Amino acid sequence: MSDEDQTNGSPFGKFSMHESQQPNKTSPSDATKFTKLLLGSYSRVEADDPEVFASAVVRLFCYYPVDVVTRVCDPVFGLATKLKWFPTLAEIKSECTAVSAEFAHRERRKNLGKSIPPPVDRQGRPTMEELKAKYGPNWGIAREEKSSGGPTNKPDFKCMTNEQLAEHYKKYGLGCLIKKSQE
Repeated sequence: MSDEDQTNGSPFGKFSMHESQQPNKTSPSDATKFTKLLLGSYSRVEADDPEVFASAVVRLFCYYPVDVVTRVCDPVFGLATKLKWFPTLAEIKSECTAVSAEFAHRERRKNLGKSIPPPVDRQGRPTMEELKAKYGPNWGIAREEKSSGGPTNKPDFKCMTNEQLAEHYKKYGLGCLIKKSQE
């Protein structure tokens, strides 16, 4: 099956291959070669429509990187040594996915610890004593003194009286009844 037959005459037609292949994906011509290798590894291939099945396998192989497809079709480690009968499309995809996951796991193990940044050099930073000398003991934050003489970080707020609150509600149209204080 040539590349032209695959893209023009296959049931998948123009939907099967994109014009620009991704760099690490299997090319249509390589996928066709790997499909022939896989089909030829079995003594008897039974499919209702062998052309449609072969086109589907080629399209499936184009989705995976060349290394993965090579491993799946390998006569020593591939699918032909694991299954006695010719695999279905689902079994081929499952094997491709498993091999792809295995390769990704190996890559992660190979790069383990390389993504951690080196420790930050802290030699040029000022010491705690130098910071206190520069900014003061409170780091430049002034503390307010309360009338009782003790320092506090809380501002001294005063609440409105009932009359002030009623005036505020009238001014802004906030219809609320304020109870008069019982004296």
